[in-house]
Amino acid sequence: MRFIQLSFPLPVDQLFTYSVPVNLYDEVAVGKRAVAPFGQRMLTGFIVEMSDTPPFEDLSKIKKIVKVLDKHPVFDERKLKFFKWLSSYYMSSLGEALKLTDPYGTSVQSEKSVYSDRETIERFISLEKSKHTTRYKVMELFLQKDKYTLKQLQNLTGVKSI
Repeated sequence: MRFIQLSFPLPVDQLFTYSVPVNLYDEVAVGKRAVAPFGQRMLTGFIVEMSDTPPFEDLSKIKKIVKVLDKHPVFDERKLKFFKWLSSYYMSSLGEALKLTDPYGTSVQSEKSVYSDRETIERFISLEKSKHTTRYKVMELFLQKDKYTLKQLQNLTGVKSI
């Protein structure tokens, strides 16, 4: 079994241990970014250490990474040493310092999507009393298409608090 230590771009100066699924063995390397579960969400972290032995005995608490994002490392051992110094000097976490290595525009962001089925929308739209509400506008949109991102709905309705 293979294990990695991830540093997340959070104000927490701690490394987190994850196991590597067999299908990702060839992809993991120090300096690459990986997506991993962190509490109730998925976060992108930086691989800063690798090992074939777990750092502690209770393996039941070790979660698996989901994906490796990079084909090539975004930093090497020399740069890692520099970012460790940088985080110490500026009193930040290693993950916050490593975030500076992200090539511009490549940080991973989640996108919320909304789905609906036509039958339900038709039933609710017939019960709607006013055709001038945001709810009515959204239901009309779902008559055209069954999936929208939250951003699309906000742009199409002109309402940001959807």
